[in-house]
This record gives sequence, structure tokens and C-alpha cells, in this order.
Amino acid sequence: MRSKYAESNAALYQDFLSSIEIPGSMVRTRAIQGIFTDAVNGKPIRRVRVSSYGQKPQVKGGEKGGYFITNLSPGMHEIAFSRSAYITVVKKLVILPDQPIVLDVAFTPVQIEEAGTSWSIVNKNAFAAYMF
Repeated sequence: MRSKYAESNAALYQDFLSSIEIPGSMVRTRAIQGIFTDAVNGKPIRRVRVSSYGQKPQVKGGEKGGYFITNLSPGMHEIAFSRSAYITVVKKLVILPDQPIVLDVAFTPVQIEEAGTSWSIVNKNAFAAYMF
């Protein structure tokens, strides 16, 4: 991490870095696990995009919709779950050391309404001339 304070007040900056450092033993290996399902029919959903602030998005969810997220450090996290044709689900979670969270996510399908097409003929003669 680079900061303008690293050079102007190096001692203070080092104290800050050591105060926010999380020991390796506190890094989670499996922080969240659960199942992705369709909220309407209950069927499992595969290939869900999962993103957390500061991490590369990943695609999760096997044949039966099961997933797990690894290597989340303890603390507050905002996790977004998205899949095409479904409404994105965002959850705010507090990860505690040695306490995996079971989080089943039910996705609501996006409602697509067909646009009605209506034609109005302003000038019947112009329309007839165009068609023939």
C-alpha cells in the first residue's frame, strides 16, 4: 500500500500498517457456503458471478447449485451475486474467525414484458401508395 504519509511521517505510517495487519491464522479458508436457487421454481442455479470489494469476480455454483467462497478475512464484506436473467442479490456480511456462514441465495427471475406494437395510419392514401 502506498500513501503520501509513508514519506512525510514514516513512523506514524508504520504504526498504522501494523494496527490493521491481520495475522495469517485469521485468514479464512472457507468463509461462506450455500446453495443458489431460482426463487420461483426452487431449481438450482449454476454459474453465478460472485464479487466482493477488492477481489476479482469469480463464477461459482456446481450442478446442484452449491457454492463456497474462500479466503475472506474477518470483518465487513459486501458480496454481490449475479446471473443473467435474474435480479442481482447484494448481501452485507460480517465474517468472524472460525465461523463459516451458510448463505443460501434465491434469485428472482427478471420479468420481461413484450412491448406492444400498435400501428396508426395517419394518411391512408400515403400508406396505400407506399405498399403498392
